[in-house]
Amino acid sequence: MILASGGIFRSAHTLQSRGLDLSAQSEITPEAVAENAEAILTPTGLRGFADSEGHRKAALEIVRGVPGVIDTVDETVIPSAVDTYRPH
Repeated sequence: MILASGGIFRSAHTLQSRGLDLSAQSEITPEAVAENAEAILTPTGLRGFADSEGHRKAALEIVRGVPGVIDTVDETVIPSAVDTYRPH
């Protein structure tokens, strides 16, 4: 994205923090997310991406580590990734 103001042009980028892994909990509830909001929102380990494709690939790599989740994500959220990321 290009930002412009007063003759100065800049670019805006998407950054992703390290976040917080709640997958060990038996159930992840909105309350659990709220209780951990500070740790989730703290900008530690920021990682940038050149484009949305890079961000999508990184997100799918994280999801691939969770057994049984990749099929649901691929088929309902990101259909274009089915062939690329489905374990063979």
